[in-house]
Amino acid sequence: MSAERASREEVLAIAQAWLATPFVDGACVKGAGVDCARFIEAVYKEAGLIPASYVPPKYTRQLGLHEKRELYLEELAKVARRFDGPPLPGDIAVFKHAQIYWHAAIVIAWPTLVICAAPRLGCGYLDPSRDPNARRHARDLPPRFFTFW
Repeated sequence: MSAERASREEVLAIAQAWLATPFVDGACVKGAGVDCARFIEAVYKEAGLIPASYVPPKYTRQLGLHEKRELYLEELAKVARRFDGPPLPGDIAVFKHAQIYWHAAIVIAWPTLVICAAPRLGCGYLDPSRDPNARRHARDLPPRFFTFW
């Protein structure tokens, strides 16, 4: 098995360990609460792909309603490489909501399965091809993809 494949499998195992963690804005405690951005940060830090010293900026869940600058994409580009797709397991898909791209998910099997943290879902599996919000946005505004490999 290649080092990249092993690393991708480790990312998926770490992400799955967060399943059923409730959505709590600004939190990052496995089993107790996590939000979308902190989930992504925690998984890739534990896998050793984001430096432990990296500290993301503070944000609120209303970021997409009030911001026009792509802050989340800019921050993600500091630690990962953007590419056009298609994504592989362990890559990150970032979806546009409201005015900007600010909801991220870890790809399991694109385009039908990702893991993300979201209100009403908590940390769980989502099928972007069936989710009305993701499908509506993806039709005209395809997700942006990032990788560490």
